[in-house]
Amino acid sequence: MTCLLNSLDLDLAIFASLPLSIDLFLDITEEFGDSDLPFNVDIVDGTRIDESFRPTPQRNQLSSCNGVRYETDLN
Repeated sequence: MTCLLNSLDLDLAIFASLPLSIDLFLDITEEFGDSDLPFNVDIVDGTRIDESFRPTPQRNQLSSCNGVRYETDLN
């Protein structure tokens, strides 16, 4: 099985006490877009997501790519 990192993306929801300003949202989006990460990062302002659509984070999720294991710890 081939793992293509450039076809992967990370959906990152930011949950702050207040909604992100448009300027801050655009700055964060631009920084991730200009980064050297081998995948795309999609930013979502978590305070603007309807409660019924908010995902339940997966804790300690394991995945692998080309035999390399990656662990995500959201604690």
